[in-house]
Amino acid sequence: MEPIMALPISLPERGSRLLRDLHRQLRAAIINGRLRPGARLPSTRVLAASCGLSRNTAVAAYELLLSEGYVAARGGSGTRVAVLLFGYGAIEEDAIAEGLSRLRRALRLVNSRL
Repeated sequence: MEPIMALPISLPERGSRLLRDLHRQLRAAIINGRLRPGARLPSTRVLAASCGLSRNTAVAAYELLLSEGYVAARGGSGTRVAVLLFGYGAIEEDAIAEGLSRLRRALRLVNSRL
């Protein structure tokens, strides 16, 4: 079977550590840059099937990553790695673009009054 992403995931065969290990490995891959900002993660069904675990476990791992700000989810677009800033969490690229746009407008206003 072809790998679902360029990230090897190694999980115990059985036990209560599946969710914790999956979450830890995905989070580490995001923090270390092996999963780049904007990278689309496989669907929870595909992830579960390829790792031999229940879909509920895959959903729970993605939900944890989402709650921590490591990924962003949009209906119909799937789950993508969020943009991490200075170790303070993650924001979506759209939010960065909006913030830069506001900053540029503010700078133009200040410069026009000088």
